[in-house]
Amino acid sequence: MGYLIGSAIIAAAWLGVLLTLVLLPGMWIAVLVAMVGQFLTHEPLMSWWTIGVAALIAAIGEIVETFASAAGAKQFGASKAGMTAAVVGSFAGAIAGTIFIPIPVVGTLTGALLGAGLSTVAVERGTTEKTWKQSAAAGGGAAAGKAVSVFAKAGLAAVQSTVLTVAVLVP
Repeated sequence: MGYLIGSAIIAAAWLGVLLTLVLLPGMWIAVLVAMVGQFLTHEPLMSWWTIGVAALIAAIGEIVETFASAAGAKQFGASKAGMTAAVVGSFAGAIAGTIFIPIPVVGTLTGALLGAGLSTVAVERGTTEKTWKQSAAAGGGAAAGKAVSVFAKAGLAAVQSTVLTVAVLVP
């Protein structure tokens, strides 16, 4: 039974990396599976500290993902409203991209990047006296920030998966 549960934890952890790339909560699924696995075995597969570290890595990933679009927009001159638009637009764009571009990963990522960028441009153009060039620069920064956040979070998911895998395999 322990081998089966350990295998499930490892599989969930590495599947979490893929889910993270499509903006789904893969890191949290890995943590949840590890917690359930702990309760289902007579002998714990890993320490609760390890699960805590995995949860902390997931929380850091959420923070990075949430604020990277806004930080990118700010770097290129966006207002606070433009930074907020980057975060909201990214989320809405990811949903729209998933629906209207039904190619796994591509639709979600394209939608998130376009949503972050276009919403920032729209807000900057509509609420400030910035030129199209300035608004486009802020939107480009928002999209770039979102792209960085996706890959940074996927990298954190890989670290988390490695931690969980080693914890299961090394007694």
